[in-house]
Amino acid sequence: MKTDPAAPYFPFYMIGLVSIGLASWLWIKTRSKPANKKKWFDVSAIVTGIYVGVFMSFILGLWDQFYLIPFPLLACVFIIYLNMRFTFFCDSCGKRSFSQSWLSRVFHCPHCGHKLK
Repeated sequence: MKTDPAAPYFPFYMIGLVSIGLASWLWIKTRSKPANKKKWFDVSAIVTGIYVGVFMSFILGLWDQFYLIPFPLLACVFIIYLNMRFTFFCDSCGKRSFSQSWLSRVFHCPHCGHKLK
């Protein structure tokens, strides 16, 4: 049986992904203003999306599946957009919340009821 050429890279990918997640979580948690939390959340979403997209492209290159590279990259861009568009930090309580309705113009904080958009 042929071994997978990408297998040695997956532990490094997971260590990097967990490191990005923990670092961004700690950094966002220590910010005092909701606007700063939102700004750094958007930055961490972009960094994580780029990290995942580059790794997926690298793995598809190792597997000689170059024609599939645009699909995961487009999926990463779409997921980054959704994270940035539908994640809010409340001005009143400072907690993070997610809008589940893509079409609704009004969204209230589920923790304190403050109007977010």
